[in-house]
Amino acid sequence: MQSGVKTAAASMMIPFTTGMTMTGDFQIEGQAPAPGQALPKADFRIVSPSYFEALHIPILNGRGFLQTDRPGHPDVAVLNRSAAIHLWGSHDPLGTRFSADGGKTWNQVVGVVGDIKQYGLDKDVVDEIYVPMAQNPMGQASLVVKNRGGTDEHRARRH
Repeated sequence: MQSGVKTAAASMMIPFTTGMTMTGDFQIEGQAPAPGQALPKADFRIVSPSYFEALHIPILNGRGFLQTDRPGHPDVAVLNRSAAIHLWGSHDPLGTRFSADGGKTWNQVVGVVGDIKQYGLDKDVVDEIYVPMAQNPMGQASLVVKNRGGTDEHRARRH
């Protein structure tokens, strides 16, 4: 017997939920802010490796998270398109590093994904940085489940 689950993922916050945000500033390696200039800010998301697949968020450049992105391996992150454009400008963010703790630890950017309207269809896209759950344990998570036999799968079988 085949399970009805096609993909399952976990996240600290799924789209269209309110109340929980993790907005923080960070430092991009080699880009010190000018005196009086604020550090860049983004919303941080803690997600499992299959999160982008489960929510149909396309990987535009680089890669998503792997099972090997865990403690003992270099800390990694994925940016949304908006953050890559707004915060890295014309520079390719892949391979660059940033620190959200004053330089104690550094995350390497390994991918860029498409934008989603995290806070609602009527809200603007925000700059988001995704980090893998295995490297950033948290207390509670929301589960995202994509089941088999949905509309998309029925269409695929008919054609």
